[in-house]
Formats: sequence, C-alpha cells, structure tokens
Amino acid sequence: MQVMSYGTRWRIPGTAIGPILAGAAGAGVAASGARTVYDLLKYIGLGAAAVVGTGTLGYFLGRRADRKVTTIRIIP
Repeated sequence: MQVMSYGTRWRIPGTAIGPILAGAAGAGVAASGARTVYDLLKYIGLGAAAVVGTGTLGYFLGRRADRKVTTIRIIP
C-alpha cells in the first residue's frame, strides 16, 4: 500500500516566483513596445494572463516536488 502526503516547502515559492518573473518581463515589454493605448491594454491583458498562468503552473510544479510517497508492506 502506498500513502501520499503533500508539504508546502516548494509549493509556496513556486506559486510566488513565476508571477513575479512574468510581471517583470511583461512590464519591460510593455514599456518598450506600447505605442498607443490599445497596445498598452493588449500588453496588460497578456501580462495578466501570464501572471495567472505562471502562478498556476508554479503551484502544480511545487505540489509535485512536495509529494512524499510512503510504502507500507504487510508481511503475512
């Protein structure tokens, strides 16, 4: 029988690091490439999607890294 448990050691940093990096990269791209208000709104929308996406991905990668499997063998 196998029992799985999950910790929080990598889940919390994984959730935080991705959006920070995506936000910084998105701000740099928006500052250098936005010529009109519509371009700026487009970059804001794409940046928000990147922040949410990387946060979600970081959460699940951190959860995978925090998984601990304990195998229990019952000897007859």
